[in-house]
Amino acid sequence: MRKIIIGLAMAALVATSFSCDKQAEPEKKEKSVRERASEVGKFSDKTFTSGLEDKLTDIVDKNEERTREFDKASEE
Repeated sequence: MRKIIIGLAMAALVATSFSCDKQAEPEKKEKSVRERASEVGKFSDKTFTSGLEDKLTDIVDKNEERTREFDKASEE
């Protein structure tokens, strides 16, 4: 009798686990390097340092400028 009850309980658990649908995760938007640097800077400014967000975004912007300059120079 106990084996039957345990078997039915296990069957019920398996049936309920299959009937539950997994919630859809929201789609994540692909972020640019500058946006990610800004987020890291904001978090660090709140916890560790001050002004890191500005420094990180400036570095990313300068690297983009240099990349454009190198691309322009390589085309000439």
